[in-house]
Amino acid sequence: MQKIKKAIKNKNLDHLYFFHGPERYLSEYYLNQVKKLLVQDEEFNYQKLYADDISEFQETVEACPVMAEQKLVVVKGRDFSEEWKEDQYQFL
Repeated sequence: MQKIKKAIKNKNLDHLYFFHGPERYLSEYYLNQVKKLLVQDEEFNYQKLYADDISEFQETVEACPVMAEQKLVVVKGRDFSEEWKEDQYQFL
């Protein structure tokens, strides 16, 4: 928790964060803080996925941001504790 707080404060975010656990409020709060820092135009550089299909996730992440340096891809409803193939973990 301290790492994400410091990253938001310093505006120096890592490439990947997993928000999970029973405290949904905190997960949504920090997700929104990250979103405020990264996303200027939701239409182009913010995507929310609900799919369990790794190929859709991979396509979305690999696509370049539009007229920005970064974009935000949020995956909801995916159980990342499920067993994945090694190449799927390599992608992350």
